[in-house]
Amino acid sequence: MSAIHVEELPVLTMGQNQYATVKVEDGPGLINYRVHYGQNVAIDSPPSEADLIVPPAERRAVQQTVAELGLQADSPQLIMAGVKSYFRKNFNYSLTLSGESKDTTALGNFLLNSRSGHCEYFATSTVLILRALGIPARYTTGYLVHEFSDLEKAFVVRQRHAHAWTLVYLNGTWHKFDTTPASWMVIEEKEATKWGGLPDLWSWCIYTLSKYRWSERKGEAAKHLGWLLIPLLTVLAWRVYRKRRVTRAEKDGEQGEAEARSGVDSEFYLITERLSELGFVRHPGEALSHLIARVEEGQPPSISTEPLQSILKLHYRYRFDPKGISQSERSALRSNVSVWLEERRM
Repeated sequence: MSAIHVEELPVLTMGQNQYATVKVEDGPGLINYRVHYGQNVAIDSPPSEADLIVPPAERRAVQQTVAELGLQADSPQLIMAGVKSYFRKNFNYSLTLSGESKDTTALGNFLLNSRSGHCEYFATSTVLILRALGIPARYTTGYLVHEFSDLEKAFVVRQRHAHAWTLVYLNGTWHKFDTTPASWMVIEEKEATKWGGLPDLWSWCIYTLSKYRWSERKGEAAKHLGWLLIPLLTVLAWRVYRKRRVTRAEKDGEQGEAEARSGVDSEFYLITERLSELGFVRHPGEALSHLIARVEEGQPPSISTEPLQSILKLHYRYRFDPKGISQSERSALRSNVSVWLEERRM
């Protein structure tokens, strides 16, 4: 099912890129809207040359995997069936990565050595294998929603429901294609909090309060809103009090850990800014590895990408690896980026 129409969305502007990703601006703190879905409807743009590119850094591992599959002469439908069977029989889903190698990329290690990883690895590998076999493919992310809340009479979307899969272009339209083992949902559920429904109850209280805060309805419920605020504000005040007892050093540490979990503070983005100044502007939705490949092949005379490849590998681990990176690796990322920028100072 694909979202094809949105109604009652109280925002000032809404835009959509070629990959059907929607961006809204200037909306309230809480948004209620209606979404209409269509069966087997794709609103992504038609495939382009970018949908057949295999980054140079991944070509060796991808070509070796394609040779192992032996599907070059088959139809697209048989290729997809063979790829799905290949991952189901030979790979395992895991939240931890093991068997790192200095001789290959993280994806190459997944394909050739560990054969164990989370959905991002399965989706990315599938995309590149299909591209190598001449089938346009794209990497996509979203949520696989399957949990229903009896309290709210609605489906619940959690962070652990986030998922990645592949879009394949066949017979004039894009089709969803997922090669991640079905066991991923069971494994993710095992990582759920041990506190039962307490976090859910707290989230529901905050959501209920937000609904009253942002709604324009007037009546008996609004008159008694103050009584609802008393227990919620009491709990909130206690949480704030406990938080203030944490030392400044611990607060800084927590902030650093939060940034590290998302990786948005990665110094690699300083490199993309410098590349943009040198004429290599990152296209919307373009993978960083593809950008580096363009730098290597581009004009004016190419820039050596050998240091960039190792820096990017560390950046990807910092950005997406659930285990994160060590303090020494974090320092190495900063240092290597600094050296690269210094060597290419204007």
